[in-house]
Amino acid sequence: MQGHASAETKAWWENYVKGSAPFLGVKMSVILTVLHQWHREYVEGILKFPVQIELALSLFDEPYSEEKLAGTLFLQEILLPAGVLDCKRDVTRFAGLFEDGKIYDWNICDWFCVKVLGPLIRKHGMECADCISGWLNADNLWQARASLVPFVKVADNNAYYPCIERTCRILISREERFAKTAVGLGPA
Repeated sequence: MQGHASAETKAWWENYVKGSAPFLGVKMSVILTVLHQWHREYVEGILKFPVQIELALSLFDEPYSEEKLAGTLFLQEILLPAGVLDCKRDVTRFAGLFEDGKIYDWNICDWFCVKVLGPLIRKHGMECADCISGWLNADNLWQARASLVPFVKVADNNAYYPCIERTCRILISREERFAKTAVGLGPA
């Protein structure tokens, strides 16, 4: 991806997130293209799915946001459609991304929520929803935020409303701005 970086794109990204995370300067469409090309050439048919999951998660170890976005897109675009992500097994691993500080800003947090966690809730139902909403009291702000943001993918299903309401009540009472914006309200 570094070969596709530009100073102009880097400045745009960093302005977009108000300097909260470092960027190489690679456009989203390029991240997606590079990810799929790399997967076809070096991963698909070579590495078994458990190793591919580890590989996707290892991209969150990298310092730049584009690498973390590539990890998110790997999970969403390749591993979710293959049916190899399991709520019971993987939600604990996903929690570790927050707990270990690998997801540390709103941009990566929300991408991960909408692209990976929300579709997992949609696929696996209430059991998965309960696991993810269980993060509502997490000390880590981004993990607590992730207890609610994925529900945008299932907000059309009123079976999730009690879970969403409970999580909203907790997050809105937190002091952090990004806990409140997860609920849809800015600071008072």
